[in-house]
Amino acid sequence: MRGVAVGVSTVLRDDPLLTCRDQLLLSKPPARVIFDSLLRTPVESRVAIDRSAPTWILTLATAPIDRRKALAKVGVQVIDVAPEAGSPASAPRLSLAAAMETLHSLGIRRLLVESGSELVGRCAARLVDQLLVFVAPKIAGAPAAPAAPAGAPEAPAMALAAALEEIHVERVGDDVLIGGFLGLEEGA
Repeated sequence: MRGVAVGVSTVLRDDPLLTCRDQLLLSKPPARVIFDSLLRTPVESRVAIDRSAPTWILTLATAPIDRRKALAKVGVQVIDVAPEAGSPASAPRLSLAAAMETLHSLGIRRLLVESGSELVGRCAARLVDQLLVFVAPKIAGAPAAPAAPAGAPEAPAMALAAALEEIHVERVGDDVLIGGFLGLEEGA
């Protein structure tokens, strides 16, 4: 089974539908996954009310019960995931490792993560095998567009940064796609 995932910030900002543009390519629509630790996804968002594919929200057990009930009423499945170790109580975060394990237990074998710099940075922390990053030919000032993915493993020197292998670059419309597999450290 396939899935397409976003963080709740993308839902709040863009109100995406998260459906496949060319359904003929897939026999079954991908499950829509939202990483939302505080259950802020609006009940009236397109991803919540559209029933063309299952919508799963991964959240924390402490998320408000009234929000759970409201989302369940429109057909959204709310799934509890463990918090990230060390995340502050004032701004709790999902453990992405636990989230990926949960998705695997639900049958997800391929997950497209459409995200901003924070989620892609956290995924790059050895939680994914392959990265496909689209770069738009636009310049935006911080904090709207941080120079590096937030949450990516910190590297004190370029030689210690996570490296992509089998890199490919292609132009897709006006954008540039940079793809590659995350190299595994020896013994990992």
